[in-house]
Amino acid sequence: MRDSASIRRAVVSDAEVISVVHVASKQAAYRGLVPASILSELSAPQANAKRQERWRKVLANDEGDVFVAELGGQVVGFVSSGTTRDNERLQKATGEIYAIYVSPDQQRAGIGRKLIGAALRGLEKRGFSEVTLWTALPDARSFYEAVGFRLDGAEKVSPLVPGYYFQVTDVRYRCKSDNKAVETDR
Repeated sequence: MRDSASIRRAVVSDAEVISVVHVASKQAAYRGLVPASILSELSAPQANAKRQERWRKVLANDEGDVFVAELGGQVVGFVSSGTTRDNERLQKATGEIYAIYVSPDQQRAGIGRKLIGAALRGLEKRGFSEVTLWTALPDARSFYEAVGFRLDGAEKVSPLVPGYYFQVTDVRYRCKSDNKAVETDR
């Protein structure tokens, strides 16, 4: 049996390791769906430096929440969330999970469920009663449904990697922030 991961709020010094988990997870998740040449560009030095700088900026402000999962002292996953980036009329009541990634070798061990729980708690504390998230990954859908999210019918086409002409179709999921399908330590 695997050890249980602990969840904590991310700090600016986590930017590099979050970037590493982000790239490794994205490369594994999109393998076979996206050309390998595009996926390999994610780990190019220039792309990595830009990603780490973006994470430093996100972690330095208080506009949203970022939580990391640690296992044996190593960060193995993260989730980021905040005000929805969708339709302005939703922003008062709706938060959004922007990203959730778990290291490929740690998936299916309950870490994602704990990270979703941390994000929902954080969004509820910020006053959001509903939460949305977007995904283009068919394999992720069953996970989101297992943790209480439901498709709401919205779709959008977006670039997988900014600057590359490779687009994916994202579908939106929604749930209540007081969702009882995840571990939330309430």
